[in-house]
Amino acid sequence: MSREITRISSVLRLSREGASHLGGAGSCRQPGSTKRSRLRARPSSFRDVSESPVIRWPRPSDAAAIADVHIASWRSAYRGLLPQALLDTLSTSEFTDRWRHQLADRRRTTLVAEVANRVVGFASFGVSRDPDANAGTGELFGLYTATDVWGSSVGRLLHEAVVIELDAGFQQSTLWVLEANARARAFYEKNGWLADGTIKDSNRGGETQQEVRYRRQQRQRQNRRYKAIDSDDVIA
Repeated sequence: MSREITRISSVLRLSREGASHLGGAGSCRQPGSTKRSRLRARPSSFRDVSESPVIRWPRPSDAAAIADVHIASWRSAYRGLLPQALLDTLSTSEFTDRWRHQLADRRRTTLVAEVANRVVGFASFGVSRDPDANAGTGELFGLYTATDVWGSSVGRLLHEAVVIELDAGFQQSTLWVLEANARARAFYEKNGWLADGTIKDSNRGGETQQEVRYRRQQRQRQNRRYKAIDSDDVIA
């Protein structure tokens, strides 16, 4: 991690109910099991010393802010990759409503990145949705940041927080990325993901795009390097 972070041990104290995957606002499947059980998380309060991104659990009131980041990021990242008519017609109200439902969805967990009380990124993850996935496989469903923080530490720190949670509950994890999205592929490759050779077709806006699957194996759990502050929902 970068020099502005101070080492302080683990960020989460988990109250376990027979499962090993963090489910702050969701549920999980224990590796090697088909059962789902809810996991209660009691986050310790940690924050980057230099007032860099705060990684925390989302609140229901974050739905609109997450939707704004989602749409702006899509319009910039997918320009030339997805039909422009699709990007032009993305609806803030529809995305906000979608996120209200997703934040209440126990099948996924979401983290948000915040700078100066503004949501500037989010990531969602959970049990893999792939039909060929083995038990114990997690999935990073998506990670997006506001365009004005691209190139900063926001994406890296948000990704690191997600990876720690995936590694806490899954033996391996996967994600899907558009084959033509060179920027995203470079980011994930730099952060330890490897293409596993699986490709699928997806259809957005009436056009077919190919997606490539990336995979990473569980790593040994590591201490997080953060400084404590007083807040119930800040976890990184």
